[in-house]
Amino acid sequence: GKQVQGRVEVTITQARNLSNTDPNDLPDTLCEIHLDNQQTEEKTKTVQKTTNPVYNQSYSISLEQPFSEIQVIIWRVGSTREFYGFVSLPVDLFADKQPHENWYPLQKRQDTDRVSGEINLTIQYKYVQDWEILYKGVVALNNKIYPMAERFLSDALSRSLSASYLANLFGYRSVAYLKQRKFTEALADAIKIIELEPNKPLGYFHQGRIFHAAEEYAKAEQSYNTGLKYDSKNAEIVNALKSLKRDETKQKVKEFVTNGKEAFATQGYFQATKSFSEAININKNYIYFLYRSIAFLALQRVTEAKADALSILEHRPEWPKEAPLKEGPMRKQGKLTVSRKQRRWFVLKEFFLYYYKSNQDLQPKGVICMRDITTERRGKNIQLKTGERVYNLKADTPNLATEWDLAFEKVRKSPLVLPIDPSDAIIYYDGPQLASSDVVDTIHQHHNAFSDIDMPLPSASDRESRGGQAEEDSYGGDSDNEDNWNIPIPDEVSLPTTNERPTDSLGGLVLPQKSGRPEDSFFFNVGLRPPSPGHSPNYDDDFQSFRSQPNSVSSSAAASVPKSSETPFSSFSSASFAGAAHPPPPPPPSG
Repeated sequence: GKQVQGRVEVTITQARNLSNTDPNDLPDTLCEIHLDNQQTEEKTKTVQKTTNPVYNQSYSISLEQPFSEIQVIIWRVGSTREFYGFVSLPVDLFADKQPHENWYPLQKRQDTDRVSGEINLTIQYKYVQDWEILYKGVVALNNKIYPMAERFLSDALSRSLSASYLANLFGYRSVAYLKQRKFTEALADAIKIIELEPNKPLGYFHQGRIFHAAEEYAKAEQSYNTGLKYDSKNAEIVNALKSLKRDETKQKVKEFVTNGKEAFATQGYFQATKSFSEAININKNYIYFLYRSIAFLALQRVTEAKADALSILEHRPEWPKEAPLKEGPMRKQGKLTVSRKQRRWFVLKEFFLYYYKSNQDLQPKGVICMRDITTERRGKNIQLKTGERVYNLKADTPNLATEWDLAFEKVRKSPLVLPIDPSDAIIYYDGPQLASSDVVDTIHQHHNAFSDIDMPLPSASDRESRGGQAEEDSYGGDSDNEDNWNIPIPDEVSLPTTNERPTDSLGGLVLPQKSGRPEDSFFFNVGLRPPSPGHSPNYDDDFQSFRSQPNSVSSSAAASVPKSSETPFSSFSSASFAGAAHPPPPPPPSG
């Protein structure tokens, strides 16, 4: 039979604030402990009539492979069983071999579950010496020290290890390579996973995310879809495909915008309007309306330019008031009320003059294109002539009228260029009017969407493939107005440089202080410290999210894998856990 290689001591202390809709019908509850979402390993006594049950029971769970997860599930019992929430914890969170006591929020398995509250667990994990090098690699990877993770994981893979978890090790090292943009090495490890587990999704998931990071979208989609053949509801791959589709779409928008900017720079204004329109059809980002409005102005198509100037406000109403060239009150003669002037709040931004009923409004009463205009000032009065009509304006003082007139002249003389950045106002030109051939395109170049290759996935407690509720990825974009995408947009995560060491808590681990305690073996040797008391571990879900469960490997792969030379540590009696924060486990309750 298989050898026991590790043991997890789990004390279920209590739960609190459990879900209950009827105060006159308090629940009877019990907890079950599962290993890797398999059969029940242990269960507590039933605690009656309370939403804050106290269990105070301890159990010892045997492990045969190092990348297991412990699930604790709360059930309401009675005439029927009702799911009340669960937590799922990778055992390598506790690789420092010390007891950890924490409150963990209960998670749903699916959206319809009625779950609330949290559970208090104390967990201590001990394992054979040969597993220590594996966990050093995982801890380094969790702390985003990728060269160190690569080194430890390569060391582990050079040893005689059990074939049951080789796929996991190759998966971890593949991520360490990927984070360093070593695509060839990462892909080689993904292929080794597929050779070990050809009928499981793990290798195809890693292969897909490598192609994804390398912007080979067709290959990435093919790999993800192959993985779905073996697990059609796998949350990680489903979310990865959504992110892939989103990034493909974003890449298309980027190409359209780049083409439009290049056409604009070479005075191909008509082509620029077409390219910007293609971008707008996919993502109605306000900046793309601004780009197109300026291209329309270059074509002297004022009506379309004004329409786009107003469309900007549909997607970013506050935009005109963000760093305008000038704003303030003036009186304006109405088109129908020529006998009197109405007080309005004017805002001059880019090539447009917006006017509002008051400075508190976000929706303007109208907009005036400030190209091909002439102005005439007399005292406090300014007459502004466009190709469409004449506007009679009146400032509060002659000095203010002069300031407005000078601002209008700046805009009139400024060359038509696209903004450097969505948040920047146009750079107005005070010198002689430039010839159109001298206009330099200073458009903003969006940064490479894949300069960051972090792809956060649902945490262990949220994994649908572990019985949890999967969450959609969410990435942020450069200047993209995320609300206007037609597909989910996740938050983007920045990637630290490979020599960047974490300075704060990352997955419950922090950089060591010079404590003068070289005997702090495991984490000290890795260059890290274990979680502080009471700190809830929070692993880097990017690499932790997809694990392979123990399985039999293909005969051809197994033949090439050395047999395990591991020997279990001596007994797992209660004496083995001397100094633990909780007493030795009592025998499991009957029934």
